[in-house]
Amino acid sequence: MGAEKAKIEQQTNNTTAYSLSLQKIQDSIRSFSTYYSNSIDLPKYISSVFSNNSDLINNLLSFTSTSDTAKSLVRITDSLSPIIQRIQTATDWQNSLTQIFSTIQQTRLPENIGTITKLAEMLAQIDSVAYIRSYPSNIQRSGILAKKGKLIDLELKEGIALYYVIRTELIDELAIAGSTHHRRIVLAHSLNYIIEDCRGAIKKSKNRQESEEEESLIQLLQEALDVIAEKHLASGEALLAGILSHLIDLLKKPESKLYRKLKSARETENPKTLDKVTKTTSISSIIAIAPIPAAMQGYAYGKTPIPTTFSRHAIAHHPNKQQFTPANAAQGLLLITSLMSYIFGWEER
Repeated sequence: MGAEKAKIEQQTNNTTAYSLSLQKIQDSIRSFSTYYSNSIDLPKYISSVFSNNSDLINNLLSFTSTSDTAKSLVRITDSLSPIIQRIQTATDWQNSLTQIFSTIQQTRLPENIGTITKLAEMLAQIDSVAYIRSYPSNIQRSGILAKKGKLIDLELKEGIALYYVIRTELIDELAIAGSTHHRRIVLAHSLNYIIEDCRGAIKKSKNRQESEEEESLIQLLQEALDVIAEKHLASGEALLAGILSHLIDLLKKPESKLYRKLKSARETENPKTLDKVTKTTSISSIIAIAPIPAAMQGYAYGKTPIPTTFSRHAIAHHPNKQQFTPANAAQGLLLITSLMSYIFGWEER
């Protein structure tokens, strides 16, 4: 009886371990397949491989809805095989995917609990790496990465652009500042550093030939940087406001739709609306677009206060000396430079 009871307990433990491991695999596959399904979140060498393999994405996503685990894993194996052969760069990704491919092959017999557990651990690891890499490079190194809600608040509510341009140290300083007022002080005191960061982003963009439109906008941005560096804030901010209107017109349909959704989420202050957006849209796109609504906020002249942060409409229609401050100049420079880097793909160069 004792041996039989022990056998039953072992079988129960095995079944539980197997189920938990399968759940981990399902969670990881569903999670990192969403990174892969949006090429803007991935380095070129990965996006070019995965963007042409819709079968892989479909197989990954169907994994959680099928009862035939073994057949599902075989389909994933078959989809991964040609992809792994095509990846020629990035040793860490290649090694990780090769390991996963090898382990999935062994999992054609899902009774092998040790193998399925190992697969779950490896997928969780690559999911963690994929999550970090889905963010712009400057944010990947920042402590704000662990505070996604804080990041979105800084961008959407306060209009501080964090995409690609601003140095990591300033992101961290803004994140730990105790209030909006203190963050405005950080922006004002950091204006010269932000000018340097914007010039640095422009310099990096020169790694390949720009289009005529991009080159023209870069020249205008450089002019804004020059006049702001000379403390002519009104001239610089007015130029930035004009560039912003044009950049919004350049947004492609998905980004334009995202802008409208984020604008609605900001105006209604509905957390469900924002939560839906963040769950269905690439985080890099959100980070790039989220500061725009604050800069484009409307107001009813004589009825609601005129914005005193960087505001395209206030600058264009009701300019006031309260608009032209070092903090607003820093905010405008970050927004325009970040948005240009996103639209023209500077981080990928």
